[in-house]
This record gives sequence, structure tokens and C-alpha cells, in this order.
Amino acid sequence: MDSLSRERGKKVVKTISDIVSVGGKVHAPIFALLAWFGCEKRGVKIVGGISSALQEYGLKTIPDFADVQRHDKFTTVEFQKVPRKYPPSPKKETL
Repeated sequence: MDSLSRERGKKVVKTISDIVSVGGKVHAPIFALLAWFGCEKRGVKIVGGISSALQEYGLKTIPDFADVQRHDKFTTVEFQKVPRKYPPSPKKETL
């Protein structure tokens, strides 16, 4: 995955994040998710790059796109927000 494809894919993921954040639902087939990042197949680097973009915008896919059988490009995944484990910590005042 080259940097231009990565940035294009991240823009799509950001748009999805914005939609899901306001209660919208987004579904997409695996082949579309890969195409957004300029890919046709998944390897370790591709999965890592897509996972990183999803994590950056607080998203996950159901089912996890990395767990879908490699030959099954037509399986549809749903994008969901990842719940925060902990609330943001308050800023401490300095004396």
C-alpha cells in the first residue's frame, strides 16, 4: 500500500467515523474496504495499515475484516465505534 492509497483510505474511514458517530450505520463488502486502500488482497502489511486507520478513528468492523476468509471478498462488514475503556483523565493543575 503506497502513501497516496493509505491517505485516500483514511479519508473514507474518517467519513465513515463521522457517519457512525451520529448514529448512522455503514456496511461495506471486504473488496470495497480493500479498494479504498488501493488493494485487492490482504497481507500482513495491508491488514496492519487498515487496522491502524480504523483504530485512529475509533472504529472496528463486525465481523473483524482480518478474520474473514481470504477468498471471501463479498462478505459485508459493519463499522462500529469502539467504546472507550476509560474516560479521559482530567488535567492536573500545576502549582
